[in-house]
Amino acid sequence: MTDRVSFDICFNNEEKTKKNINLESGINVIYGEGGIGKTKLAKSLISKTFNGLGNFKLKNINTPKNVQIIDHNPLDYFVCETIEEDLAFGLECNLNNQIQLDRKFKKLKKKLNFISNWNLHPTKLSCGEMQIMNLFSAFSISPNLLVINNGLLYVSNINKTKYLKMAKGLSEVDTNVVWLTSEYSDLEFGDTAWELSSNNLCYPNFKYPKYKKNYVTKNSFSLKIKNLKFKYSNSPKIVFNNLSFYDKEMSCLGITGENGSGKSTLVKLISGIVSPASGQILLDLDSKKPLLGIMDQIPENLYNGLSFFEITEKLLYYGRLKKDNIEKIDYDLSCLGINAELYKHQPIEDISSYVVKALLAIILFNCSFNLLLLDEPTYNFGIAQKVMYSDILSKIKEKKHLIIFSHDFEFLKYNCDKILNIDESDIIK
Repeated sequence: MTDRVSFDICFNNEEKTKKNINLESGINVIYGEGGIGKTKLAKSLISKTFNGLGNFKLKNINTPKNVQIIDHNPLDYFVCETIEEDLAFGLECNLNNQIQLDRKFKKLKKKLNFISNWNLHPTKLSCGEMQIMNLFSAFSISPNLLVINNGLLYVSNINKTKYLKMAKGLSEVDTNVVWLTSEYSDLEFGDTAWELSSNNLCYPNFKYPKYKKNYVTKNSFSLKIKNLKFKYSNSPKIVFNNLSFYDKEMSCLGITGENGSGKSTLVKLISGIVSPASGQILLDLDSKKPLLGIMDQIPENLYNGLSFFEITEKLLYYGRLKKDNIEKIDYDLSCLGINAELYKHQPIEDISSYVVKALLAIILFNCSFNLLLLDEPTYNFGIAQKVMYSDILSKIKEKKHLIIFSHDFEFLKYNCDKILNIDESDIIK
């Protein structure tokens, strides 16, 4: 059995473009914009057959037999009712020796020191924490090949640096890692670096577009958080303990923090999905409570089974969207390189996460909501797509107000007039 990963790739069905790709042992990072074909490449490496249509084809795929994958949606990997049971299940499916299993399990629990209650359901963790858990589980069974398909996008760079080395040390073989990502800064973590484009797979050129600063400070809203306390039931971890914040002159507020700091929980608290144990959250826009629109960091949680046509029909029915805005939605999406007609009748769980995030964001922008809560809105966006998205935001902010929850500080820095770090309970910009 070989640990070598190799394949021939042809672009635009032209044999003359064929390249032989050899990925050496180590961490091989392949960067590509959202929707460019990373998932197709990942699935092809797993199955050893080419999957689907697109701008490239794979032939002569050679990979080891013992292969694991970490896909973009961390919720897809949990089958048991507790974190402890889920970790044990993964080991039991791949290890026959009980002594080895017990040793690995004990080591895993020690490494995952951010988990305070092993009897919690895995989905009680943050998305970043779930992806770290998936990373450790994958390495613990010592695969010859680990394919990461945008499986660490919710993890901050600090934690990638911290946990990648720790997780890799769990493997008892020299695991070959093929890491496909939409985050260009991930290239720094690789032993080799590649860029997948519409017509090539090669060494990255690093010639990426840059953000323009686009602040809008007129017609501001205020947010007051006073002595906020919150913890989830059955968890000893206190998410917020007397969190306080107040600012009254904001057009676009960015909220950042490390994995597990409570960003997504704060989305739920501000929107009223969950209630605090004590404390207050007050929003004010022109002396009124704003009409809130929400985009979940995993949209499938809210819209599972629905197509975009069905989502827009519901918004039209409830008066949040006007028919006149449908064409505007299509135009805004075309600016991001997305043909809306191709996706209107597909369930969102069957569409790439980049397209889903873009579609939902543009739909919300064109609704009657005057304050939008966007949880990790640029997930699976490449840098060029983030810059285009930023340009669209500059137009949106002339009419809408935003609170953006993200660990992507670079994006927040250029798009928000204020940034709150909830780890420090302080404005950092």
